[in-house]
Amino acid sequence: MSPKMPQEHRDFRRQQILEAAWECFAEKGYQETTIRDITERMNLSTGIIYSYFKGKDDLLEAIHTCSMDNKKKVADKIRQKESAREAINELFSQFFKSYSIKDLKKALQADIRFWSEAVKRKNFRKIFISQYNYMQKIITQSVQEGVKSGEFKSEFDLHSYVSFISALLFGLEVQLALIDKTATLGYFENIQKILLSNVWQDENNVSEDS
Repeated sequence: MSPKMPQEHRDFRRQQILEAAWECFAEKGYQETTIRDITERMNLSTGIIYSYFKGKDDLLEAIHTCSMDNKKKVADKIRQKESAREAINELFSQFFKSYSIKDLKKALQADIRFWSEAVKRKNFRKIFISQYNYMQKIITQSVQEGVKSGEFKSEFDLHSYVSFISALLFGLEVQLALIDKTATLGYFENIQKILLSNVWQDENNVSEDS
């Protein structure tokens, strides 16, 4: 009987496999990627992969779990903010300033490949909707707090604004993934300023806080 591998080593190996799978999915697409592609990237045998995961769908589910864990960390940072304005600023910072433009572009190109699969495959669509609904919930909670505290103008429509933020984030992700000239922090900061204008009760502080 071979000696039992320490749990921390198994955890490390499992994470390595997930990262290799994610990179393959990002470069080739889920459908075109094979288990052999993943093992070749890691210089491992296919048997090693199957000792951790049943197959590609199992890998996808594990990647989704990691993604949700990351989104929960983002949500925690957003919840710590004392105002809706600060929360929205933090949301943008987490989306577009936490990584280098190069790494962010690569990640968003992988997302677009994923979205295309979601059109055709129910399991992909289920994962996409789950992540979308979670972020909608976090944004809504932050904006609702701003409404209660009187941060927004009286004619402000909460649900329309939350939907607008979500649509804007998706649009910016597509632009960054596909259009090189938009891949600058300055561009995102200008969009962020536009988003944060004309909705606040005290407009005089917008430029100072943004």
